[in-house]
Amino acid sequence: MESFLFFDTIKAAKDQRKERCRWMELKIGKRIQDLRKQKGLTQEQVAAALNISAAAVSKWETDTTYPDITILNPLARLLGVSVDVLLDFQEQMTEEECMKRMEKADTLFSTRNWEEGQQYCEELLKEFPTDLFLKFRVASTYMQYAGASLQEEILKRQMERSITLFEESTASENVEISEAAWYVLSGLYCMNEEYEKGLEAVEKLPQPDFDARSMKSSILYQMGKLEESEKLTQRCLYEEIRNAGLSLVSLAKIAGEESEYEKAFRFLDAAQGLETLFEESRLGGVNVMVSQMKLGILVKQGKKDQALSELKHLVMGYLNIVQGRKTETPIYFDKLEWNESTSPKRGYLLENLLWLLETEDVYAELRAEDVYREMVEKIQKELEKSR
Repeated sequence: MESFLFFDTIKAAKDQRKERCRWMELKIGKRIQDLRKQKGLTQEQVAAALNISAAAVSKWETDTTYPDITILNPLARLLGVSVDVLLDFQEQMTEEECMKRMEKADTLFSTRNWEEGQQYCEELLKEFPTDLFLKFRVASTYMQYAGASLQEEILKRQMERSITLFEESTASENVEISEAAWYVLSGLYCMNEEYEKGLEAVEKLPQPDFDARSMKSSILYQMGKLEESEKLTQRCLYEEIRNAGLSLVSLAKIAGEESEYEKAFRFLDAAQGLETLFEESRLGGVNVMVSQMKLGILVKQGKKDQALSELKHLVMGYLNIVQGRKTETPIYFDKLEWNESTSPKRGYLLENLLWLLETEDVYAELRAEDVYREMVEKIQKELEKSR
C-alpha cells in the first residue's frame, strides 16, 4: 500500500512540474499585468474583486505563483477576455498573420458593413490585446474607410478609436510602426484643431540633418553589392520625389489662401510634372490632390469651362485607378516591391469621390452642367460593376 502511495506522490509531483512548466510557457503573469493595466485596475482592485490578497496578484504578475484553476473564469471576466485568450501564450501574431486576418475587415468595410467590420476588428483586439502591430493596422483601416461611411456618428467613433489605437501603437519597439503612428497622429490632432498636440507629435519624429541611407547605398556599391545598393537608392529617390510633390501641394495651398492663384498653379503644375517626369502614378496620391486643388481654384476664379475640363481629368484619373490600368513599372523604381493589399478597394474610392462631388460647396456651380452629370453617371456605372 505504501509503495502505491509513494508512486502516486511521485506522479503527482511530476504532474505539478509539467503544469508549472506549462504556466511558465504561457507567460501568464505578463498577460495578467498587461490586461489589468488596460482595464485601468490596480492590483488591490483585482484582489478585492476576486476575494484574494493583493500580494497574490503581485505574485501572479511576477510569475512567482500562478492562479488557481478555479479563479481563471472570474479573472478572465474581470479582465474582459476569454479564458482561452488569458491562457494563450501567443501574445502577438506575425505581421503576415495579422495582414491575413485583416483582409476580412477590409472586405467588410469596403462593402459598407461598418458595424460588422468594427465588431470583427474589436474582437481581434480582444484576442491579441498586446499586439501593437495589430492596433496600428486596425487604426489604419478605420481611418482608411471612415470618410466613406457618410454617417457622422460612425465617422466620429472611428476617428476617436483610431486616435486611441495609434497612441498605443507609439509604444511599439518596431521603429517604423512607432514613427508612422506619431506621423498619422500629428495629422489627426490637427483635424481636431489640437494643434499643440500635433506639434508635440511631430517632435517625436526623427529630424536628421542627413539621410544615412544614401551613405549606406554608397558603401554597398563600393562593396560590390550592386543590387542592394540599387534597391535602396530607388527607395530614397521615390521618397524624395513623393515628399517634393507633397511640399509643392502645401505651397500651393498657402498661395491659394493668399489668393495668389497664378503662383498656386505654378506649384501644382510642378507637382504634376514630377509624376510625368518619373512615369509613376503612385507618388502619394499627389495627382488627385493637384486636380482637386486646380478645380477649386478655377471655380473661385469663375473659369467654368476650364473647371469642367479639370473635373473630367479628375474623374478619369480616379477611373483609371479603380479599373486597374497599370503601365510597366518605370526604370527608376523597377527594383521596389509594391504592397497593393493595403490600397483602398475600388468601391470605396468611387463612393468617396461621388460623395465629394455631391456635397462639397466648391462643386455646387458645376452641378447643372452636362459635363458634371456625365461624370457622375460614369462613376455610378463603375460603382455598379464593383458591387
